[in-house]
Amino acid sequence: MPSLLRCLLIVVVAASLGSCDQLERARRGWGVLLKQDQQFRQRRDDGRQAAARRATRAQRGDTLSLPAEQLARYLPAVVAGFTPAGSDVAVAENPTGAGYSLCTRQFARGSEMLMVQLFDFNGAYARYPGRSPIMAPGYALTTRQQRIRAWHVGLPNVQASEIVAFQPPSVSVLVGIADRFYLTVAQTGGRPDASTAKAVVQQVNLAALSAL
Repeated sequence: MPSLLRCLLIVVVAASLGSCDQLERARRGWGVLLKQDQQFRQRRDDGRQAAARRATRAQRGDTLSLPAEQLARYLPAVVAGFTPAGSDVAVAENPTGAGYSLCTRQFARGSEMLMVQLFDFNGAYARYPGRSPIMAPGYALTTRQQRIRAWHVGLPNVQASEIVAFQPPSVSVLVGIADRFYLTVAQTGGRPDASTAKAVVQQVNLAALSAL
């Protein structure tokens, strides 16, 4: 585990060698170690908070995922510029409601498709993907294939990320909510843009889901 003492030692040793180049390398190494330490502490704290929320739900007997039909109430009924495309797709892992449940709603605008999908992992937390590193504050990565950026939604216990693929063009906004719900808004076809997907996310009552 990186420590401040170890980081300071690197700088002191480099300085004693009297080389500016070595000092600069030591400074960079110190920065990397500090960042790793911060990330470790954040993951540890996030894990503790998630465990506390699960324990609170268990104490009040809330250990199963919501029926998929109930998840549908949280999805937007209308998206500006789009028309509904087909019926909702509701899925539960098994008839008792244990495991996860999900509801998917789709909209269309010419050749462009927009999908809104909400999972509830309350009965299957081990499968919950909402603490992905790409949702960590400040995360950003650009490759030839895609651009990924963390998105600060502005709500406690809510993490998000946007993924823009270049070829073929598509946009996905992923949102983890209270270590239980996982929302995806995805656009394909046409000329998708992240601002449209984010606007759809804002139509979902994230605060209400976070409070469950």
